[in-house]
Amino acid sequence: MNRKSRISRREFIAGAAGAAALFTPSAIASPLVVPEVNRGLHLTIIHLSGGNDGINTLVPYSSRDYYECRPTLALHGDELVKVSGEYAFNSALKEVAQLFRNGMVAAFPNTGCRDGLTMSHERASEIWRTGKPNSIDCDDWFAPASKHVSLITLDGFDTHSEQKSQHQAALRRLSLLIDKIARQSTADDLILVYSEFGRSRLENEMGGTDHGGNGLMFAVGRGVSGGIYSDEIDFRQMYKTLAQKFQASHKFKSAELFPALSSFNTLNFC
Repeated sequence: MNRKSRISRREFIAGAAGAAALFTPSAIASPLVVPEVNRGLHLTIIHLSGGNDGINTLVPYSSRDYYECRPTLALHGDELVKVSGEYAFNSALKEVAQLFRNGMVAAFPNTGCRDGLTMSHERASEIWRTGKPNSIDCDDWFAPASKHVSLITLDGFDTHSEQKSQHQAALRRLSLLIDKIARQSTADDLILVYSEFGRSRLENEMGGTDHGGNGLMFAVGRGVSGGIYSDEIDFRQMYKTLAQKFQASHKFKSAELFPALSSFNTLNFC
């Protein structure tokens, strides 16, 4: 594997109290959850609110350091679905793992922001939404293309204590949701999953993890070049790539979507 290794759109917010009920299989079947089929690119963005632990999502199970840093949180055996000689998905993501095996998942486990990210949930989420870490502009980076974008926020990922069960449950909801959307998708549809930041390599004394830096981002779709792209990237490289896809699909100018693109390279995954 390559080292590969204002919104006029529907927004679905699953609060911590209601998320479990909302994302049961029967609820996921609701047309309210699955985006309408659109001509050209339709992007579904899933924000994992709270700071997802990417390390226990896409697990570097071949690394000794992983087990040394997480003596109680490290996953073993049937808690893992291995997809390469280095990485395995958390078993709660078995549907996502199958999509990966089908070549439909491009994972970026070392995604950050070269300007640095605050550990404030609110501000970090705002930076991801706008693509502007040095601005208080509140416009979403995709605002001109908003009718082609659905935004879903899932809570339950701020796992400072008792992480294992909490994280498993949150990832299970995520996997069912992605699977349902992917089954009803067309070749033009893309799902982008991210969290506002990652979590610490070291587990804490409460059976959880603390706020960290770089984290996991992944894209799901029939048109992606699947694999694990392990080189460090800036999240705005993804936005530039998607802006260019919007440009080709809907005749937008990429600069209309995200003006400050010139210093970022695109990602060759779709």
